[in-house]
Amino acid sequence: MTRSRTIYLRPPTPPVSRKRKANPSQAREAYLIMRKHRAALFPVWITFIVYATVSIIGQFAWGPLVVWLGGAAITGTLYQARYEPPRYVPWLRLERPVEHWYAAACAMVGTLWAGWAIWNPVGTPGLRATGVAACLMVIMSVPWWHHRRIRGSIPLRMDGLSGPERNLRVREIQKLISEWTAFTSAGHVQGAKLRAVTVNEWMIMLSVQLRRGATVTEFTPTRLAKLESAAEFDGMHTGGARVERLERHTRQAILRFMIKDPHENPIKPPLTGNSAIEDVLLGLFETGESVTFKLINTLVGGTTGAGKSGVINMIVRALARIPTVAIVGIDMKPGAPELGPWRKVLHALANTPEEVEDVLDRMIAGLEYRGAIMKANGWRKWVPTREHPHIVLIVDEVQRLKDIRGAAKKLNRITEIIRAYGGSVVVATQYPTAPNIPVTLKGNCPQKIGLYVEESGADRVIFGESATKNGWRPSMIPSDREGSFLIRSPQYKRPLLARAYWLTDDDIQDEADALAPFRTAIDGTTWNHLTARPAVAAVEAGSKPDDDPDDMIVDAEIVPDDDPAERILSALQTVERVKDIMTLTGIPRPTLYRHLKILETDDLVYSPSRGVWKLTAERSQEDAA
Repeated sequence: MTRSRTIYLRPPTPPVSRKRKANPSQAREAYLIMRKHRAALFPVWITFIVYATVSIIGQFAWGPLVVWLGGAAITGTLYQARYEPPRYVPWLRLERPVEHWYAAACAMVGTLWAGWAIWNPVGTPGLRATGVAACLMVIMSVPWWHHRRIRGSIPLRMDGLSGPERNLRVREIQKLISEWTAFTSAGHVQGAKLRAVTVNEWMIMLSVQLRRGATVTEFTPTRLAKLESAAEFDGMHTGGARVERLERHTRQAILRFMIKDPHENPIKPPLTGNSAIEDVLLGLFETGESVTFKLINTLVGGTTGAGKSGVINMIVRALARIPTVAIVGIDMKPGAPELGPWRKVLHALANTPEEVEDVLDRMIAGLEYRGAIMKANGWRKWVPTREHPHIVLIVDEVQRLKDIRGAAKKLNRITEIIRAYGGSVVVATQYPTAPNIPVTLKGNCPQKIGLYVEESGADRVIFGESATKNGWRPSMIPSDREGSFLIRSPQYKRPLLARAYWLTDDDIQDEADALAPFRTAIDGTTWNHLTARPAVAAVEAGSKPDDDPDDMIVDAEIVPDDDPAERILSALQTVERVKDIMTLTGIPRPTLYRHLKILETDDLVYSPSRGVWKLTAERSQEDAA
């Protein structure tokens, strides 16, 4: 069984030669011991001072008042955030909120003890109060002693390692700490300090603070290669050294040494059921962590053969598993080779200029209609449901829209308004150049995915003018790693190499066939709004428009909507519990039970126990057996 564990390693201290007297007295020996451990004995001195002070002032009539007022004042002073201790008490410097809380807690406990200890006719602490003071001193000193023990040490965190692997990594890190000066000299980063180390099955990560005046840009490829040569980590491969700059900390850097490559072979996607909008998985980072795709406007760019199709396939596969998401596709290549295999799970697929114009017009009209609905009802956010889903428009080879008059402007209009009205856009191109990706379109896509490109200028086209300076360089991705990419979004703000899950052509066909019964369609009021003019008057009047003003299908190729009963029957072939049926079909519980009762009346399903439903054909087979 593997688990996370943190240990603290102390760096070696250089020997200090001091002249000592030949035969020091016992008093001097005691003085030297107390002076050496003066910081650890600090709680004892504080307890003694408080005890003596309370014993003296408790005998006076005004003693309790002074104790309570003084304790409250000290507690408040220690807790307030701007407290600056005197320079002659450096160990009381409070820099973190937890230190303020700890100091205030100690003052409060001391005040309560002092008030209780002198609450007697004599006014001095008795034997019982003295024992309580000793116990409280030990209890409240534990955090102080723990902090003093680990102060100056280097935390080593090991995640998911077995016992032998932990022992091996501990020895390697201990050797690195003991030879740290030689290690930094090899990479010409003298003066850097090691702050923390994290080890897992994929990498060894060093948190480093650089010397004053140094920046992360000093870690050139040559210096990284030298550090890689100086490091002696078992399993590390050539070219596995990485450096990252921490935001808000100019002198802080992260050095990563890859000891195992999760991208060595194509990665198969996990076998999951229906997804949610919050957990759309796209692939794996080289650190072994999952890449989460946010359902916002996204730009995907990469040269031919970089794996753009694999990224689009994973996006469609994940979105098709979400009951509250409907997908619309535009693929201008003859035969729609990219999105055509997913035809069964798409609401609409446009492949000709006429179909593209129709889809874009429907999207604009439908989104504006949703805006009217939100305004009439006072909504600030569109909440997607199975009946009124989140709409995702996927445009492959967006540069081809320039050949259709007005299509590029319509797409820009959609990217501007779709997020506010329950939708998002994914645009992809294998020619990431400035003419193919307008500034307006790129600015409306907060999530950007960059695959391998041949020219460094494409780095700036995808990720902005400062891409090269900040490390967003898809041109540096290995060209033989199809599907490898960099992703920048509100969630991911550091350039970290990732690789998308890989689906073969057979996998795509199987996934499309399996997900076809659960396809989500756009509601008629949104999609057919061009032919639903009476609904506009209904919205303006403040009444609820008809849910299906017009069922007529025009121009674009639309996959027919499915029947809830068919979805239920398809789900019952794999699951039996009501909760699982709701997950697969996306049908609410009351509606699900209503349809189950109708199917039971038609002798198509039956319920052997509470919350469990089966197909009647299965019972006939069991009786025959």
